[in-house]
Amino acid sequence: TRTDGGQMGDLATSIRNVATADSDQTGPDTATNAVAVPSPSLDITKTNNSAAGFTDADASGDVSVGDTVTYTYTVTNTGTANLTGVTVVDDQLGAAALSDVGGDGVGFLADGDTETATLTYVIQTSDLGTTITNVATADSDQTAAVTDTTDVVVPNSVLSIVKTNDAAAGFTDA
Repeated sequence: TRTDGGQMGDLATSIRNVATADSDQTGPDTATNAVAVPSPSLDITKTNNSAAGFTDADASGDVSVGDTVTYTYTVTNTGTANLTGVTVVDDQLGAAALSDVGGDGVGFLADGDTETATLTYVIQTSDLGTTITNVATADSDQTAAVTDTTDVVVPNSVLSIVKTNDAAAGFTDA
């Protein structure tokens, strides 16, 4: 008797079934059939353009207040089963709308398919001198959630001025 409903233990296997027929007038005859059970698997890769390509609002050449960083989320069906209900959520930015690259519906990934999404973030004053770390989570109806993390280092610019005078020596004595 199965306790898993015949589902989880069969993933990525081949179910082999043997049937035997017999009668009083004949000997037994058997037939075998096998069914390959696909295996669901999901992967996510999260990247950002903070090293190059970000929108540099102040033309400073580095990530600073007001600049826009774009995060790209790539989800791939790495298994052999179709995946439905595929979602991506960034813990800092919320849900990301996936593309429908395969043309078979947003959130549906056939074996080997990939979909992408992007979200943007504008650097705030409170980000100066910190590393922004956020986690993207991809999930589907058939898999457990998977995550990927990226960092954006936001430098803390410091400006100082030193003012001196020549009063101790070298001043102009009018």
